[in-house]
Amino acid sequence: MPVPMHLLLQSTDLVWTVIFARILNKERHSFLEYLAAVLSTIGSCMISMRAVQSLEAPVLPLLVNLLTPPMLALCVCTLRKGAAELSRPDNRLEGGVTPIEFTSLKLAMSSACALLLSLCLEGDLFHIRQGAPWWVSIQHEPMQSLGLLMVGSMFVLIFQVNLTWLSSLTSAVTVGIMGGVKVIPQWALNAAFSLHVDLVPLSLGGAALILLASGMYAHVSVRKYEDPADMPHQLSEGLLFVREVTP
Repeated sequence: MPVPMHLLLQSTDLVWTVIFARILNKERHSFLEYLAAVLSTIGSCMISMRAVQSLEAPVLPLLVNLLTPPMLALCVCTLRKGAAELSRPDNRLEGGVTPIEFTSLKLAMSSACALLLSLCLEGDLFHIRQGAPWWVSIQHEPMQSLGLLMVGSMFVLIFQVNLTWLSSLTSAVTVGIMGGVKVIPQWALNAAFSLHVDLVPLSLGGAALILLASGMYAHVSVRKYEDPADMPHQLSEGLLFVREVTP
């Protein structure tokens, strides 16, 4: 599926994050924070809609892209719930689980699940495979492609560790807001690799709206947590530590 169409179908993940954060994590936010989430979603749609002429695509790619936003939102909300629990100094592990350890366990489980599903779906078990399976195709790839694949996996690892760290510090909605900003570099890289930068008002307006919404959300959140007693536990401890060691 083309990148712009994928981004358009993915642009609703922030809405799902707000919903699941309210249900699973009992998060409550102000009107302006919810407004920022809506504006960020609209900006993502504006960026993607400019490049999408139609939604004609095979059923399976459309279904996967439509189901991914709720799954991504569930991942963020449950990650926040688990990271906040493991970071508490009064639990059995005394808050000693680091973001790298947590991420390693999470990626080990998800990689094992992906490997099992790929063996089933690309093998002969369900007879739905089209073309050669990945373990056959990868044998014909040049070493340069395999090297780029490994380099790309390192970026994913860095992103996942940062996501776990952020989830332990702040709310799921805040993580979702920050994740919404990723649409801008994705749009820019897609334009760069396509060797055509389409700087039309709709795309530029969408990018500006995302940045405006993110800035508004950050401003409102900082004003709300000016008192360290109102901040999440780990974040307030970190700020107090900085104040103590800073001359």
